[in-house]
Amino acid sequence: MSIDKGFLNQALHPSFTVAHTPMLPGRPECDPEIDKIYPKFNLTEAAKLLDEAGYVDTDGDGIRNDPKSGKNLEFLMYVYAPYSDEVRAAEIIKGWLAQIGIKLDVK
Repeated sequence: MSIDKGFLNQALHPSFTVAHTPMLPGRPECDPEIDKIYPKFNLTEAAKLLDEAGYVDTDGDGIRNDPKSGKNLEFLMYVYAPYSDEVRAAEIIKGWLAQIGIKLDVK
C-alpha cells in the first residue's frame, strides 16, 4: 500500500506491465484476478495498518519504532547506479515511505 507500482510504471517504463507477484500477468499460472485483490496504493491506510500493528514513533524523531525492540523502522535499499530509472524509483519510494514514518536509505 505504500508503493504505487502503477505510478512508477507510467513514470519510468510505460510499456511495461505492472506485476504484483513473481508470476507475470498473462502467464497461465497467474491468477487473472490478482489486480482486484492486491491492495491499492494508499498511504493513509498503510500508516493506519502500521499504527494498528504497534509501529508508532515512540521517541519523537519522526520514524516509527518496532514495538518489541524499540528500534527505528529503517531500511537500506541498494540500487545499481548506472540504471538511472531504478535510482529515480528508489528516491520516489523513499519519499512515500518517509510520509508514513519509515526511513529508507538508498545506496
